[in-house]
Amino acid sequence: MSAHCARIRGEWLIILTCRDLASKHRLEQGLAADKSKYTLAAHASSDGHWYWELQTQTVLYSPSFSQMLGHEAREIRSGFDYWDSMIHPDDLPLFRAAFAAHLQEESKPIEVEYRMRHKDESWRWMLCHGSAARDKENRVKHIAGTQVDIHQRKLAELALLHDAYHDTVTKLPNRRFLTDRLKTTLMKVKKDCKSTFALFYIDIDSFTIISDSLGANGKNLLLREAAERLQSQVRREDTLAHT
Repeated sequence: MSAHCARIRGEWLIILTCRDLASKHRLEQGLAADKSKYTLAAHASSDGHWYWELQTQTVLYSPSFSQMLGHEAREIRSGFDYWDSMIHPDDLPLFRAAFAAHLQEESKPIEVEYRMRHKDESWRWMLCHGSAARDKENRVKHIAGTQVDIHQRKLAELALLHDAYHDTVTKLPNRRFLTDRLKTTLMKVKKDCKSTFALFYIDIDSFTIISDSLGANGKNLLLREAAERLQSQVRREDTLAHT
């Protein structure tokens, strides 16, 4: 409440102005309570917790969040821009899209995988979950969630995927990989008549005789040597496969 005095025609008037601050206090108390809950949960879990307050555009990170990146808590700056800057450039569009989609669609929680830069300059795979809290007008107040280190699991998945599409002897793409690449190329040619491609089949003369005389080890050495020599002659956009 504020008061002002004014003199009109010789008489003094006192003008009082009142403003209801209850809603503001409730909002501040609610935010404080949310932060307290975040802090309690963050310290009780080994997962990395984060809390993004949209009103002040600040992001709070739990100690585990910084530790999984090899940092001390004091080395992590509060703010979404800092988090954004730590993500691999190839994964950044997907990361941003996941948050944008959740802000627009209340029923779709955040779930996205991406790589983050570790203190040792390596890239580590992370899995992020998050959900927004909204007010009665469906406006987002804050978003909170967790970040989990899935680096070892992701490496194992990528290794299995690599093995499924590559030959174990030459390390070149296998028949399955080549078939998928040919299907994609043919679809591109159908859509664009100016697109062209060439397919070459290369065979090693008397390979059966060589295999029988040198055995499995000798045959594999020959295949690896041939693969390395051919690989050194193709362009980056070309595909060399062992079928």
